[in-house]
Amino acid sequence: MDTAATQNQVDSAAAALGSAVTTFQKKLITLVPGAVQITVQDLSILAKYYGIQSTDPNWSRVAPADLFSEGEISIRSLAAVAQMIIGSWYAK
Repeated sequence: MDTAATQNQVDSAAAALGSAVTTFQKKLITLVPGAVQITVQDLSILAKYYGIQSTDPNWSRVAPADLFSEGEISIRSLAAVAQMIIGSWYAK
């Protein structure tokens, strides 16, 4: 923790982080046809395709969930989608 940081610096960092989170959350469009928000169904689909790589013929089905441009559905992607779901629950 930087105890020498000014309140202005802290506020600026918090605003930048908030903006980054919002951008990140908008990156994934739901994988469920007709749905308008990310849900447990999306996480279920990702779990089914966990480990799939961009060379797989089914990649187009889950490519939007490759949030970190890793070329695969990784545990990192699953965790990020789970975090988005939890975040939306808390927001309600």
